[in-house]
Amino acid sequence: MALSRCIASVTVLFSLASFSLAQDVIIREQLTDMNQVKDALLEGYPLRFFADYTKCSRTPVITIPGVDIEEPSDFGTVIDTFRGLRDVTGLPIQMTFTTTEIILFPGIVEHVIVHNNVLALPDGHITVTTKYIERNNVTEVATAINDCMLNDGSNDEGVFIYKSSLFEPVAITSYDEMEQAFMDGYSIRYGASFTQCGEFNTGTDTIGGGLIPLYYLKRGERIIASLVKFYNSPFALDKYVIETFKIDIYQNLTMHVETSTINFDNFRQRYTQEVFDCPLVSQSSNPPAIVYKLVPKTMTTATTEANVAPPVPTTKPSSAAVDVRPFTLFIFVSLLSALLCMHH
Repeated sequence: MALSRCIASVTVLFSLASFSLAQDVIIREQLTDMNQVKDALLEGYPLRFFADYTKCSRTPVITIPGVDIEEPSDFGTVIDTFRGLRDVTGLPIQMTFTTTEIILFPGIVEHVIVHNNVLALPDGHITVTTKYIERNNVTEVATAINDCMLNDGSNDEGVFIYKSSLFEPVAITSYDEMEQAFMDGYSIRYGASFTQCGEFNTGTDTIGGGLIPLYYLKRGERIIASLVKFYNSPFALDKYVIETFKIDIYQNLTMHVETSTINFDNFRQRYTQEVFDCPLVSQSSNPPAIVYKLVPKTMTTATTEANVAPPVPTTKPSSAAVDVRPFTLFIFVSLLSALLCMHH
């Protein structure tokens, strides 16, 4: 009788331990070079970006007298939309993405536009340029530049880039499946080689992609999506402009892309920058553009949103701390089981 109670106790303990280990899943994977970052973005993965400015080379905020801007020690975001260049071998030349928010700082009457431009180079050098812009007349009141390096898992650099391990991008290969994915509430992303979609007189490949957050359906006919980006354009005498990125996906699985540039101050269109058609299917294994839906890798454990991730540490945990934890739990359970059996 005592033996049976002992076996029952041990079974319960090991069941609980197994459940605990099963819940200890890896929910993000650190990317350690820019080629991994480029591939993950083109393959439709949502990426998290985190910069510890204390480990970067920083320029002081240039401030107009009387304007008090609070300079942050860290910066983090989700990479929703990106653009980049890669060479003929597929290696990245540069990758860029931007964020724009409107923030009210203490002591300032007007809200200020905070615009971050992130430029990443193949060697892992990453520059975050933050411009603080007065909203009424679109005047820069402050600028901060942080020159950083990508943390490769072994160095002590300040930029971390992670991809979600809970969700996996699945390529959509039919128009009906794509419509249904939008209606079912999936997170939809795309990756494209724009150079393969049209004629460009350049020796490099222009790539891009990201999240499709806003869309309209004309069921059985086409999907209409629109993206907007605020940036400082060298082609518009360094004025701030709005770039509209309109995507039409037709029933024949052609993605029509039209990019226009609009003045920020009066919303007048300056010019149509690019118009091209990207096939979503081709005879080769790599069509010019691919649309993905994010699906959970394990339906029982992937219950969080695709763009949700835990706080990013500024220092990488040691491999020993990661490797020894399951073994320590096993030893603890074994000792506790032995004491229970001795008691019985």
